[in-house]
This record gives sequence, C-alpha cells and structure tokens, in this order.
Amino acid sequence: MSSQDRGLNIEQVILLLKTHPNHRALFTFLRAYAFGYALTVVPRMVKYWYVIIAKYIARRKRPDRPQTISVLNLVGLLLHVSIERVLWKTLHARGFPMMCGIGLGGGQLLEEIVLEHKENYLQKKIVIASSSVSSPSSPITSEVAVIDAIVPPMMSQREKVATTFVTATLASSFSLYYLHRISPGTVNKTIDLTLLALVRAIDVLVRYIYQERISERTKQKWIPKWVSEHIDTLAFVCSCSEIMFAWFYAPKRLPSSYIDWINHMAQIEPQFVETLRLVRKGEIQYGRDTGHPGILSEYAEEVGLDPGLGDPANGQIPCIVVHGNETRSCEIHAGRRWFQGFLTALKIYLPIHGLPPLVFRTSEVMQKPMDSITHIITSTSQSASFLATFITAIWYSCCFTRSRIGPTLLPWVDKTHWDRLGPLLGCFVCGFSLMLENKRRRSEMALYVAPRALFSFWGRLVGENEWWSEAETLKELGEVGLFGFAMGVVVTAMKYRKGIVRPMVRGALSWVLDV
Repeated sequence: MSSQDRGLNIEQVILLLKTHPNHRALFTFLRAYAFGYALTVVPRMVKYWYVIIAKYIARRKRPDRPQTISVLNLVGLLLHVSIERVLWKTLHARGFPMMCGIGLGGGQLLEEIVLEHKENYLQKKIVIASSSVSSPSSPITSEVAVIDAIVPPMMSQREKVATTFVTATLASSFSLYYLHRISPGTVNKTIDLTLLALVRAIDVLVRYIYQERISERTKQKWIPKWVSEHIDTLAFVCSCSEIMFAWFYAPKRLPSSYIDWINHMAQIEPQFVETLRLVRKGEIQYGRDTGHPGILSEYAEEVGLDPGLGDPANGQIPCIVVHGNETRSCEIHAGRRWFQGFLTALKIYLPIHGLPPLVFRTSEVMQKPMDSITHIITSTSQSASFLATFITAIWYSCCFTRSRIGPTLLPWVDKTHWDRLGPLLGCFVCGFSLMLENKRRRSEMALYVAPRALFSFWGRLVGENEWWSEAETLKELGEVGLFGFAMGVVVTAMKYRKGIVRPMVRGALSWVLDV
C-alpha cells in the first residue's frame, strides 16, 4: 500500500468519525483524555529528569568519579525513562486520563442522547398535531390554535441548561466513582481534586450572581466598594489564616508535602514550632519547670549562646535565641528574613514569569526584547516581594507581640500568653501580603490556596470523631456527589456563560469541550 493510499485511508477515517452522529462526544472524550494524560505525564517526567540530571551533575563534580556518561548518553537515558517509565505506563485505561475522558466526554454523550430523545418526542407531537389539524372532525378552528398545534413549544433555554448540568453532573460523578473502583488506593487521595473543583464551582456561582443577578443599584447600596475591589485578598487572608494555623498547631490536617514546602520557605527551626505548640497546650509555662528543658537549650548552645537561655524554666526565651544569635534587634532580623525569602522566591517565580513568554510568545519577545525582559523582571520581583513579605509577617508577628506589645503595654500579663497570641497574629496578617502581588494574579492565588484551607477546616469540624473515620462509604459517596455537582456547574457555565469562568480554567476547557 502506497503512502498516498495510507493518507487517503487516514483522511477517510477522520471523515467517518466526523460524520458519526456522536462525533462531538467522541472528540471531546479524546481531547479530555489527552488533557488528563498531559497533566499526569508532565509532572512525572519533570521529576524523573530532575533526579537524573541532578545525579549527573553531582557525579561530574566528584573528583573520585572523573568518568561519567556523555551528554549524548544522558539525552538517551532521559528519552528512555520518559518512554518506558512515564509515557507507556500512563497510557492505559486506568487513572486520571480515563477519568477526564469519561467525565467530560461521557457528559457530552449523555447530553446528546437526552437532546435527541427530546427532539424525537417533539417531532412526534408535530406529526400528531398535524394529523389532528388535517382531520375534518378536528375541533381546532382558530388560526392561533392551529399554529400552536402544528408547532409545539421547543426546548427552552432553561431546559437546555438543566440538561447540560444534570448530564455533566452524572458523568463526572461516575468518572470519580470509576477511578475509585479500578484504583482503590486513590479513594483517600482525590479529595484535593474534589475541593479544587468545588472552589472553581463556587467561584463561578459567585461571579454569576454578582454579575447577572444583582443590580448595579443593589451593589452600590449594600456592597461596599472596597469589598468588591479586594474580595480576592480577603478570601486569601481567610484561607491562609486556616492553613498557617494548621501548620503551627495541627499539621496532620495538611499533607506532608505542603508542610515540607512551608518549612523550606519559612526556614523556621522545628524546635521553635514544637515549643509554640507546647505553649499553646499549656505544657510549657515560663518560669516553671514543666519537664521540657532541652527543646531550645541544645539549639541555643549550637548557635553560641548560654543553654540556659533556651530553658523555659528560667523565664521567657529571649528573641536572640529565636534569631539564631544573629542580632538582638527583631527589626534587623525581620529584614534579613525578608531578603532571604526574596532570593528564594526569585528562584520560584523567575521560571513562572519567564518561561511562558519565551515558549508561547517568542515572536513578541524577539521584536521587543528589552520590554519583555523588563516585564519579566518586574513581575518576578513583585511576586517575590509578596512571598518574602508573607514569610516575614509570620516571623515578625511572633517577635512583635512578645518583645514590643507585651513588655511595653501590658507588662503584668503572663509572658506565656504572648507566645500564644504571636502565631495567631502572624497567621492572620501574612495573607495581606497579597496586596503586593499583581491585581490580575490575586484571584488565582486565592483560588489556589482555598481547596487546602477547606480541607483543613473540614478536618477541624470533624476532628477525631470515630463515627466519621469509620464512615468510608458515606465519605466516598459524598465526595463523588460533590465532585459531580462542581463539575456540572463549571461545564454548564462553559457552555452558556463562558465569561464568568476564570481565564485559566476557560482556556483549558474551551479546547476540551470545543466551546
């Protein structure tokens, strides 16, 4: 068979697929599967590549291992790992890609089936009405009645919206249930995905109500202007307050990877956090021997201070211990923390702001290189300043309450009280650092942290209740229903109110759903 014949056959197959009655659902399934496949493959591939390249660089630096693989062999190894461990193993009927295909493609198929049955039903009514009109014994006499009998009312917009919502909800619910059944290990791991979908659905509903259901007069009368302008920041503050409180006092409510990332960015010694937890529980009281003498004594000795300064039995632990013997000034220490956080944040935000223009807007960068570089540097610095201020706010709030407010204004209050108040103040204040971020990014930042805050808050409500920990079936069904509802809201909005969906979600689903 010639290449031309093969080309014709491929074209015929594509044409056949496009002429299939449910071709839209089929292509939606394929695009959704490809989208889920990409989301699964890219992070794994980056992880494998990072490990291999890091080992390669480390071996080249070792003097006792002068002979290492060549760059060409390194590229071959990366391709081998990408194909064997990532691309091939992910390409199967299990996992997240198939879930995306079933949820979005299946919803489209269900919607087409329901609409087709509804259309057939209306066509039958037209036939019956026409035969009634043509009958000599028909009681229909008026012209309006004849028109109503021949042309019965078609599906209203509300009926179409309801059909889309119900079918998308059912398909998405089944897709998550399917994932739980074929991969039992994912039952307790998909809650992040469910909460992410729920947050996006709530955002869509709030934007719909605010933009289309509340009049401008009502907004001006009942909603203060500062609330509408800074609602993203307020949501971010609430979410961060919950997350950082959990990090301080209830780390079990956060995933270990989240805890590790916060520890890496905050650069707080674990002994400090443990001390604050014991203070809140009442197991440490300054000036009393409560059986915890060595928590900070060893650290104080490590940084060149008297070990007695780290013993709570001797009184309140001085801030110089918290500062690591760098300085006695809380303000100078806060400035150093800000600068360290800024440098660390630059490494995170430079790829985030720099890669998209270089990859997706290359021609624009080549035409105006200086403007593009200036924009990248400005955006990166702005985001890094936000994160550095976030970190510093937590640090300085602890110092501010224990060394500035307490001794100055209320010296008679137990000093242990201020080490309970400081972290709480830091948890609340740190979120306001979002004001330094670009206004267009604030909403995405708020939506990014909201799912984890919801998860932590739910853990706070449920606690360690035995009945809930044993209700596995109830938890799974609740999550499945919640995920289906959330996806139903988002998909329906994409098809009928596309403008109320955030650009990030709208861009991805526009391609998948072809809307």
